[in-house]
Amino acid sequence: MRTVSSLLFASGVLAAPFSNAVPHIDWLDCHDAVPAVLPLEFPTANVSALPSTLHCGQIKVPMDYSRPISAENNITVGLAMYRPENPKGLLFYCPGGTDAGAVIPWQIALDLNGNFLPNFTGLLEYDIMVMDIRGTWSSNPLNVSLDLVSPLLGYYPASNNRSEYEAYLAATTMMWQSWANLSSSGLLGHLGTREVVQDYDAIRTALGYEKIHFLGVSYGSYRAAQYAATFPERVGHFVLDAVVPHGLSIEEQVKDDIIALNRGLDRADAFCQNNNTCYWHHAGRGSVQAAWSTLLARAANGTLAACDTPVNCTSFIPEWALQATLAGLLAGQPDFPQLLELLAVTYMGNGTALASSSPLTLDQVWSLPIICQDRPIPDKSFAGFQKMAKIAKSVRTFG
Repeated sequence: MRTVSSLLFASGVLAAPFSNAVPHIDWLDCHDAVPAVLPLEFPTANVSALPSTLHCGQIKVPMDYSRPISAENNITVGLAMYRPENPKGLLFYCPGGTDAGAVIPWQIALDLNGNFLPNFTGLLEYDIMVMDIRGTWSSNPLNVSLDLVSPLLGYYPASNNRSEYEAYLAATTMMWQSWANLSSSGLLGHLGTREVVQDYDAIRTALGYEKIHFLGVSYGSYRAAQYAATFPERVGHFVLDAVVPHGLSIEEQVKDDIIALNRGLDRADAFCQNNNTCYWHHAGRGSVQAAWSTLLARAANGTLAACDTPVNCTSFIPEWALQATLAGLLAGQPDFPQLLELLAVTYMGNGTALASSSPLTLDQVWSLPIICQDRPIPDKSFAGFQKMAKIAKSVRTFG
């Protein structure tokens, strides 16, 4: 059974013992607090001579904000900051999801360009704080048996098969129990955005600012909006990008997600019509969507080969796996040339690229319990599942 359990800092630095209820940051030597992802993403980064603008720290906050912080009710949140002399104010940045946050000030301070890093030009006169969201990276990372998670990712039962659904529900129950058993005691129930914005405000208090500015991207926009609603008197300038809206029912969220996939496939088709290297460039508008529908039909009837040639192939890509792959390829900032190449190769009979997958890692699944705290499913009955499947089908344009 594969499990993962570490603080995920390159070193094992811990904050000072809990002392009182006033939020305060324990500042660390950044040489001893190198984020685990830094050497992986930037192997040539020089971490021996660090600039004075880079600061690393940890703060103890209540695990459960409905109770006072105490020796039994606290967790440690890891953070890093870019801190110029005489800052004009405090800027929080949340990159979204469960992305590594504390590495961002390292990128800014060391001038390391990376995927999806905003251009902070014009903002370097501000204190810039980025934390690792509770339950991830250096902030009491959650743990789970990946063997229990892997079979559930992307897969969903047939909407007309009750026994298949009940088996799936039982498997998810085992997975959630694994999260609870292998993570810090009690943490699994306190991972929502309502707790996260309290963590942000504890950091604001510890830094001595009356107001903060906030840049939130993707799920970071959800957290920024929640902070503004919870602490309106603390709000400075807020910028929300790739907004995740509040107030949607689970039914509306399902529709939104599938419509977004439809729109992503439209964008892929538009890219294809303007790029003569695309396999369907000369086939005309809508050809990518038509090809996708063909692939889905082949997957549904069990003929989409997962081999390099359909001849004598005994392994096939199921429909749910094909749909999950497309969702992954269209997430974030899609690489349309890569997506179209993968679809074309599969369309021509070589399904190995779409069938292959890298080993699952813990950071890829932290979002499951975290987002489920914000977006609970009220009706987990088979009838409720059928209702959701019907809603999804009503807006699924392509296949």
